[in-house]
Amino acid sequence: MLLDLQDWRIKRASIAAGVSFAVQIIFAKLGVRSNGPLLGLRLDTPATWAQIGQNLGVYLIASAFMFALFYFFSRAPRQYVACSKCATVFPDAVVGLSCPKCNHQLEPLKGFYIRHSEHSKTPRAGS
Repeated sequence: MLLDLQDWRIKRASIAAGVSFAVQIIFAKLGVRSNGPLLGLRLDTPATWAQIGQNLGVYLIASAFMFALFYFFSRAPRQYVACSKCATVFPDAVVGLSCPKCNHQLEPLKGFYIRHSEHSKTPRAGS
């Protein structure tokens, strides 16, 4: 489970860093410059590829910052579990623990109603 969470966080942070890098290059090539964090953007003379190459370190540092920001502050997707007896659903609980209501084992919610058709609210074909 921990490896899955790590993979999810790395993928999300990598996408954010890649998008950040691409936007910086596109803005530089189009000539969009910042007047400051609160003053907005202005159009300037477009940068040449040589100028973009000179500022490549700045773009990479900003992209690494975006990667770190998304990696360290991303939340894990919620994992839901359900009780095998009373079918009560609990968010972010550990699979294998017991239900606080009826003391039965908790199972992952994914596929729960297929495994336990007696808890399903909709009648199944052939029932």
